[in-house]
Amino acid sequence: MQAILDLMSLLLERLRALLRLPSLPAGDLLHDRNYRRIFASVVITHFGAQITMLALPLTAVTVLNASDVVVFAVAAPTVVEEPTPAAEAAPAGEGAAPAAPAAGGDEGKEGKGKG
Repeated sequence: MQAILDLMSLLLERLRALLRLPSLPAGDLLHDRNYRRIFASVVITHFGAQITMLALPLTAVTVLNASDVVVFAVAAPTVVEEPTPAAEAAPAGEGAAPAAPAAGGDEGKEGKGKG
């Protein structure tokens, strides 16, 4: 097993020398295994989303001979972004529009009617 690791290390060094890739500094994030995993998962997720955005409408047109409306219905969920939960649960204080009064409320009835 150690021989395989040594061989892989040697091949990596030769590949780096061939491609003239710079070595990473000691504090670089790419040295962290967890960061590399998260970064790879984000890249793969975005790549898959882009493929889906292209493949679903293309499949609908080529295989199903779908009309424009059907292609739009298939492609719309991949294009339209849903709001994040944090944006929906924003407090009604800073920067948010005031809530509209409920229908049938008592607003505007002061001073009318009695007395």
